[in-house]
Amino acid sequence: MRRHIGVCLGLSLSALISVVAFAQSDAVENGGPLSGPPPLNAPFSADATTTVMQRLNDGARVERKMTARYFRDAAGRVRVEQATSNGNLRITVFPNPAMNAGYWLDASSRHARVIARSIEDVAVGGGHDFAAPLGGVRFISFDRSPAAYLESIGPPVTDTLSDEALGSRQISGVETTGRRVTKVVHVGVLGNDKPIEIVDERWESPKLKLLIYSRFSNSSTGDIEYLLTNIRRLEPASALFEVPADYTVRTILSTSDPLLSLVPPQHRYAQSR
Repeated sequence: MRRHIGVCLGLSLSALISVVAFAQSDAVENGGPLSGPPPLNAPFSADATTTVMQRLNDGARVERKMTARYFRDAAGRVRVEQATSNGNLRITVFPNPAMNAGYWLDASSRHARVIARSIEDVAVGGGHDFAAPLGGVRFISFDRSPAAYLESIGPPVTDTLSDEALGSRQISGVETTGRRVTKVVHVGVLGNDKPIEIVDERWESPKLKLLIYSRFSNSSTGDIEYLLTNIRRLEPASALFEVPADYTVRTILSTSDPLLSLVPPQHRYAQSR
């Protein structure tokens, strides 16, 4: 399990959902705009919605929905605008695709605070990891590929029921290719008295090198669904990717950012060039 989970409330759910890895041996997965190397000449803007449906032990279901707006230009620069629980926007920009860091634009202090690209990838959706906010500094963390955790348990913990190529399909006006992997967690691996079926379905755009739709379903504990809509394949305005001139740049990550609860203290300093 990932060590950067920042809340005890999320441990039981993330443990069950994250136990199965969906490694692809012959293909490179496309994820969200901050996953993997930034592609060139693939500009776009889009709205992203990530919906988490949590199944509780008493049979009740809790749904949480997170929204964001993505921008990426032909040079691979990225901007993410995320809606927060208090109705504000949390804006991050990555003006240099060659760097592993960008800036959180803190409007309240007019500071641009350095933020690691990997931390933002966990927060914005579409990657291997996702953190759904519960409020304050509390999150539920999901991980699609916890290789180290699987190795610590020892094989075999799962069986592959099916691995299907789903062909091509238009989603949100974009041509995508799909794949669905279904696995089962053996009885007793997590104290479960019956097998747990986990289905991982993904639809990616080869041209945009971007995940357009995915659904990760755990028969025991919950589902997480991700969808891009309002996709525009146009070059966004250059100013969107720049730190405003009246902002002061801070090179050490601020402890006021709730996302820092997702990583241990020794990883809170972003590398810059």
